[in-house]
Amino acid sequence: MHPLHFRGSFIFIIIIIITFVLIHAPKFASSVDERYANCNRTIACGNIENIGYPFWGSGRPDYCGLPGFQLNCSDSILEITIMSATYHVLRINNESQFLNVARADYLENLCPAFLINTTLNPDLFEFTSDTQFINLYYHCPPLPPSPPTPIPKCSSHFTCNVNETTFDGYYLTRNLSELPDLAPFAPLISEFLGRCGDRVVLAANQSEIQSVEASPSGENLVEALAKGFGLHWKANNSLCDPCRGSGGQCGYNNVSNKFSCYCSDRPYDTVCLCPTPTATVTVRVNKTILSSQQSTHLPLQARQLSFLKMQLLFCPLPSASPQAFTMLPLVFLFPLIFLLSAHGTHSSGQNDTSTFPNCNQTFSCGGLQNLSYPFTGGPRPSYCGPPGFLLTCTDDGIPQLIMDSLSYRIIQLDRNKQSKTLSRSDLYNNTCTHKFANNNLSSPLFNLSPDNQNLSLFYGCTPVQAYTPENLFWCGMGLLVVPRTMCWVQFRTIPYSRLFAVTSASNCPMLQAAPDKLETNRSTLREALMEGFSVNYTTPNADDCAMCRDSGGKCGFLDQLICLHLW
Repeated sequence: MHPLHFRGSFIFIIIIIITFVLIHAPKFASSVDERYANCNRTIACGNIENIGYPFWGSGRPDYCGLPGFQLNCSDSILEITIMSATYHVLRINNESQFLNVARADYLENLCPAFLINTTLNPDLFEFTSDTQFINLYYHCPPLPPSPPTPIPKCSSHFTCNVNETTFDGYYLTRNLSELPDLAPFAPLISEFLGRCGDRVVLAANQSEIQSVEASPSGENLVEALAKGFGLHWKANNSLCDPCRGSGGQCGYNNVSNKFSCYCSDRPYDTVCLCPTPTATVTVRVNKTILSSQQSTHLPLQARQLSFLKMQLLFCPLPSASPQAFTMLPLVFLFPLIFLLSAHGTHSSGQNDTSTFPNCNQTFSCGGLQNLSYPFTGGPRPSYCGPPGFLLTCTDDGIPQLIMDSLSYRIIQLDRNKQSKTLSRSDLYNNTCTHKFANNNLSSPLFNLSPDNQNLSLFYGCTPVQAYTPENLFWCGMGLLVVPRTMCWVQFRTIPYSRLFAVTSASNCPMLQAAPDKLETNRSTLREALMEGFSVNYTTPNADDCAMCRDSGGKCGFLDQLICLHLW
């Protein structure tokens, strides 16, 4: 195109846009969408503040959170109801999706008016690995003056008076199968407790229960229960993080029962077209948002004008002040100048890290420091890396990888070799789990390294012949009150079906040297599980990301690699 013709076309476009904006300014100055404004509020109650999605209540409408995550504030105490039981919320960690809660009806004594088990909706919550379960028995018969059966140290008697009725109760902090010294008396104890009228299962923190076992009493158990136990919630942040990154507020459409991204102009399914509720014009180039304050540095071959798709987006103002539009035509000018000058032109502008800080951040936790693409988590939203690389950091500084609904401790990470040593979090320092799931590693980005050997754990085993192998261990099986739950570990090819009838099984790999150690000493199973197993991973679009970084950009991921470069 001739330069004069180009300049004339450019001026003509600017005149049309300025005229259009001045005529329609009142319409663009409309108020911000009410749902966006409402979901921008957070919950504050007592010493807990800044609680947002997936929670709602206490000033946040139900469309600002997910069903099952309603919070109430009563006398500066934050409460949540789960499966008909009300809990005091003692602490919330949004980054690790962690709740510390305590049963509201057991804060003063062990005698509530209504007996309700501590149960969870498994689609919304799960117990943390340091949770221990306690069985409370109510309306029990009195013990004889000289009971033939000793009362275990992990049990204690208490008395209740409810509705002017007095009755006896007992609690057990462990299953009888975990107390081998009482094995001869286990049938008698089970028979006695079986005559109690009611039983309730509660949850507590393991360290608090250890104090109760050292000094058993009803008062000490109440004190331990008041300190609560841990929960992880299961809201899908892979949808929420891109929404927040685009300037939106996460929410839920109660009509379609789907995620909704509430934006300054209106709701969208995933992300906002307008990145912030300000007077600005936004230009979208393919899947990349450019504005007067920021742009994306595309690879040189993608900067040809035929690859660019321009879309002007008018974002509503937070106020309806007409004066706010006095500079709007100039704001429109900057992205148009960029588009018209981008053809065959390379920017040498200075990066502005304050404009798009999210993917500039790195993930650090424990021994892992300064992780970037492909990893996400912590200060790095999900759009800063591909799915499958979400990391979390526990309160005690342990990095974990979340994959296939299982959590893995990261024992070691080698970014040069793209290898990791992982250990199942629920089996770390613990051979008993409530998650009977296999380590499938279904993601094509991960594969087990050849220096692993498979390990099988079988739970709820019932012998089918007199022979008893050496690989037995015992578990309480969580909420199930099973007097003797036999479990068995298999690390060689043995036809276990000839030995046991099995209730549940879990397969997980281990390092190649672990079976040899187990052959020598069968008691090292816990240590073998803690050593973990080795995994190789593949970084998607690694070469393109390297090219992006060489150009000064930051790698992100929205269905495909995007290169984020600040203008």
